Amino acid sequence: MSIRAYSKDEKFEILKVCEAGHYSIIFIFKYYFIYIF
Repeated sequence: MSIRAYSKDEKFEILKVCEAGHYSIIFIFKYYFIYIF
């Protein structure tokens, strides 16, 4: 996901997507931080 300023509607949509893919996002970020550090 690109980082930029989101409107309130976009934030709401993103929150719904994040809620639906909660565990997938945790998985991605877990390996993202492992890759960085």
